[in-house]
Order: sequence, then structure tokens, then C-alpha cells
Amino acid sequence: MRTYVTTLLAATAAAGALAGCASTNTVGDDDAGIVLDLDAPARPDSNVPPGTDGGPPPPPDAYVAPPECGNGRLEAGEQCDDGNLTPGDGCGADCTRDPYCGDGTRDSGEVCDDGNNLSGDGCRGDCQSNETCGNGVVDFHRGEVCDGTPGCDPECHTIVGCGDGMLGAGEQCDDGNVTRWDGCGPDCRSEVSVLLENTQFGDEGTGCDYSGDGMPDNRFATALGGALPLINMFFGGGGGPGGGRGPTFLLSFMGLDDPAGIDDPALRTAWLLGTAAGAGYTVNMSSLNADFTPTTSLESRIAARALTGGPEDLDLPIAFLPITLEQGRLSATTTQAGGELTGLNDGLICGGVPTSLLSFLTASMIEMLAGAGGGGFMIDIGPPCDGSTDDPTLADMMIGGATIAIIRLRPTSPDVDLDGDGLESFEVARTGPRGCQPVVTACIDGDGTRIEGRGCYNDPRIADGYSSALTFTATRAEITGVGM
Repeated sequence: MRTYVTTLLAATAAAGALAGCASTNTVGDDDAGIVLDLDAPARPDSNVPPGTDGGPPPPPDAYVAPPECGNGRLEAGEQCDDGNLTPGDGCGADCTRDPYCGDGTRDSGEVCDDGNNLSGDGCRGDCQSNETCGNGVVDFHRGEVCDGTPGCDPECHTIVGCGDGMLGAGEQCDDGNVTRWDGCGPDCRSEVSVLLENTQFGDEGTGCDYSGDGMPDNRFATALGGALPLINMFFGGGGGPGGGRGPTFLLSFMGLDDPAGIDDPALRTAWLLGTAAGAGYTVNMSSLNADFTPTTSLESRIAARALTGGPEDLDLPIAFLPITLEQGRLSATTTQAGGELTGLNDGLICGGVPTSLLSFLTASMIEMLAGAGGGGFMIDIGPPCDGSTDDPTLADMMIGGATIAIIRLRPTSPDVDLDGDGLESFEVARTGPRGCQPVVTACIDGDGTRIEGRGCYNDPRIADGYSSALTFTATRAEITGVGM
């Protein structure tokens, strides 16, 4: 289960409280979105062409045109499509991406490339370090506080003199210990952190460019459509002063050399879950490893107040459930006062949500949670259209379309090629008993490999995802220790 799953449930509960009992109707609008449809007709309009909004669903064997590279639309089999056939601009004339970090091939300018953007596995997420002590790079994700500098121990975990309680050369602080999250870090740098406020899923005009066309991609928001404000209401806004009633998110800057946050070529930005404690915040252990290093962080840099980070595969702890963003990126603009960093504006964290994560939540679970958490109203999601007894999942509903209470999900395909073999496509059973739920019956990998059967989206070869983005602002916050 993931954040977006939970917020969708919450939105469903609110919608069901208004609509009472509802059942799933088949829809067939290819590659559309989710709409909050309060005035939908009871029956499809026979004058509307098949596959359009309000019309009957297309037949299962409907013709699908082959992808057309260069049309600016990312289609099955393509890794990118920037609207031209010009080579060397990031997207090739055959709609394959130019070499990039995470493609599994060590290219010019890369120290390593292990086929992902995950730090801590021997190749840093940005492909710029093999994460070994002695390479001259401080790998904060591996717990290093120094590397090759004077006074650095052989394990890169301590600095001579740091923690003796005396402010020495090169130290920003020294509180007599090398404990993390008490205001002065184990590298004797001040622990500068910010509280995220107004955190929410961004609209379809907000996101990172994954297709290569120079425009932001946010298929998740496109799918949600008019339901996005309702879901963001339940998301809560990030917690803390002015941040709503949701979980409390913090960002902490590890290895920040410029206290004002104006220019710093190398630092690590940690994502933390916090709890208000007096005038400050404690860090929840759920967002820390056993050695108190953060479970989630991005290699980052600041140039002329522009903070950027990634790429990094991110598991974001958010109290009740995590959200996974692969090929994640961070951007924001720092603010300063009195020579110190005071906050962030225009914050954005984006990435691809893997399709397989949508399969965790089944129709039965949605019905049960809605009944338990929405005042006892009932939601009836129809049986699978393929005639099987296998419970439909949220993945089936996203890909095949569904109606949950008054929230209608139109068929929406993943748009981020996470495994580098081109976008995948799906075959969906749409016809069956009245009110049945469309379900995926076959998956076609980006390389053309066909995988039969319900749940094929859980096959490791089916690894693409939905572009998504979180937006936020942030203000300076003090971390005072570690809590539960």
C-alpha cells in the first residue's frame, strides 16, 4: 500500500458518503484520466463513438496503431519522444534515450552505472561514486562524514577532534559528541533542516520531464483530474505550523558547507518524518536506519540558490505508509536571512510510481476500508470481466478503468519507462456481466515480450510507472533528537 492508494481510499470514502451505494461501470476512454463525475448518464450515449467519454467501451481486439516516433506523444515501445527525430538532444531518432545514469552502461562522465538510481548498493544514485572509503568522495548515504581529508579515520566515519567539545579549525560546531540529530552532526557541521508545508500532489502542469519533450510530465495528476483537490485535502498538507493535519515532513541538509544555502556543489538532502517536540522536532525512527542515517536521501547541489537533487530511487516514509518514486528528482529555491538558510520556495519532488505497487490494494480491501472508515456506507466493485474469481486490484482499475462511488477512473497507462526497454502496454477484458470490473489479462513488455495472465503487471519485466510530483514550501526547523 502506498500514499496515493490511501488518499484515493479517503477520497472514495468521502464521495461514498455523498453518493451512498454505487457499483463499478465499465468505461473505455483510452489514456484519459479520473474525473469526479456527479452528472454522468445512467447509460452510455449510443451516438458517442466507441472509446470516447460516455461511449461504449472498445472491443478487446480493437486496433492499436503502432507508435510514431517524433510525434511528441510517448507511446508503447518508446523510451522517449521529444517531438523530433534529431539525434544528440537526449532522445534519439528511434525514440530511445541517449545514455543516462541508470541505464546499466558506464558512459563518459560516469564513475559507475549499475542499472538503477539507488544509493548504498555500491554505485551512488547519480553514478558519481562507487561508495568506497578512500575514493575522495564523502558518501553521506553510507554514513561517511569525511573521505581523504586531514584527520579522517580509515573508515571515513569520524574526524579527529570532532566531538571534543572545542571548536576547532574547519568546524561549524562541536557539542562534545558525534551524535546525529541533536543540532550538531558527526562531522561537526550544523544540522540545517526545514519543515515542509503545503505538501500536496501537484497538478498536471507540474512535474519533471520524463518524455523528453521539454514539458512537465504528471500522468498521476492527469488521471486524477477533478478528484485531485479532494485527495489533497485528505493528504493533509505536510503537518506542522500552517501545514495542515497530515504527517510532518522534514528535509535535512547533510554536509552543507554554505550555511546560507546559496552555493554548495555537494551535499545530501535527507527526507525525514518528524514529530513536534516543544519548539523543535524529533526525527521518527521509521525514517532512519539502525545507525541513525536517513533511509531516504538524494545527492544534491545548490547553485545561485537553486537546489537540485537526484536522480535517486526514493522510498518516502510518511508515517502510515510509504510512497515509492523511481528516478526521483528534487528542486527548490532557497531563502536566506542573516547569512543563514531560512526555507525553500517552489519545492518539487517527482518520480515514477511503479505500476506493480498499484496491485497491493484489491477491490475487497477498498470495499472493506470504505465501509469501516466512511460511516458504514457500502461500495460494490463488480466482479472481474474475464469471468475469473481473482479479485480486481487498483492496477486493474487504473489501467482498465473503473467507477468507485462517484469517482470515475478512465483507462490510464503508465508513462515513465523505468526499465529502459520502452513503454509497456496491456490487454484488458472489458465485457462480461453487467457492472463487471475491467481487468488486465495480458502485459506486453517494452521489448515486445508477451506475458499472459491476471497479475502480469507484477512480473519483474513489467516495471514502468506513472509520472507524479509532490509540491511544497518549507521553513527553517530545529531538530532536537530522535523519537519513536
